[in-house]
Amino acid sequence: MIKLLVVDDEDTIREYIRYVFKEENIDAVVEEAHNGKEAIEKAAAFRPDIVLLDIRMPGMEGLEAGRTIKSSIPDIKIIILTAYDEFTYAHEALRLGADDYLLKPISPKDLIQAVNNALTGRNMPVIADEGAIIRNSDLEAELLESIKYNRRRKAVEILGKILPEDREFDIIELKGYLVELMGIIIRIVVSLGIDKDFLSELKENKQKQILRADTSHFLKKLIKDFIVEVSETVSDHYLSPVERAVVRAKDFIQNNYASKIYLKDVAEHVNLSPHYLSRIFKQQTGMNFSQYLNAKRIEKAKEYIGNFDLSLRAVSEKVGYDDFSYFSMVFNKYAGCLPSEFRKRIRENMGTNNS
Repeated sequence: MIKLLVVDDEDTIREYIRYVFKEENIDAVVEEAHNGKEAIEKAAAFRPDIVLLDIRMPGMEGLEAGRTIKSSIPDIKIIILTAYDEFTYAHEALRLGADDYLLKPISPKDLIQAVNNALTGRNMPVIADEGAIIRNSDLEAELLESIKYNRRRKAVEILGKILPEDREFDIIELKGYLVELMGIIIRIVVSLGIDKDFLSELKENKQKQILRADTSHFLKKLIKDFIVEVSETVSDHYLSPVERAVVRAKDFIQNNYASKIYLKDVAEHVNLSPHYLSRIFKQQTGMNFSQYLNAKRIEKAKEYIGNFDLSLRAVSEKVGYDDFSYFSMVFNKYAGCLPSEFRKRIRENMGTNNS
């Protein structure tokens, strides 16, 4: 049985490494430490065969901890975990006696292979290449740049190239890749001066969902949602106070358009007077509050009208209009036809497409 000590300040990384060994049925006892000082103490008590050591951690650096552990347990094997921007540290670690290094994001295959190489005479299964992620450093760099410079749509587009929707991936490898990709994204965004605590909490929540996920489709959705949320945070960071207030107002309308909401409700939500919000809202959107709310409701109504199981009166109520006659009048103003005519066109288009 192998004794492993995993040292990383991120809970989800340690959890992921445990997960890999469990999924691959590797006979191992795994202990954890979240900083260099704790690693030294755990190594002295646990006497592991191998230490998997993050090279950069708060407090004592991984290099220093590794050097101390190696001096007290000379035959121990140390595998350094390092990110792209810490690559020079990995070479320094090897010079100081580390046995190997793994470049983050860590694939299960590389992880097990490194452990296998460190343990002379032990033969462990290596994960097959089928479903492996094809790494493209240019695309990854472009993804990070898009997030950093607030190009959300571009970021999602690049993610689609890295993880195509029509391709299945090895679940374990994909989980490891996404956990580490999130960590890299957060480091980039924190460097912009954005609230680290909020971002760390967002990352931890998403990473826990990733480790519990059981399909590559759901995993890809999680990382896409994460990128959108981070991009929104970056966008908010770059906005002026006026722009930020209008964005919050639009979000409130988006989430509450089906209810009876008034300008004063939105103003209260964004902590502004109704008069001031009305003025800046018109400046930023080109529409007053009522026009924007009606446009949003009619936009949603068009989607519902395509559902033939819903009556037009039910559609009216679902988008916030109790009075069907008033709904029809507003719909005609914004869509250029009555709801019944709009549904008729949908039916006709479906008939044409099916013929």
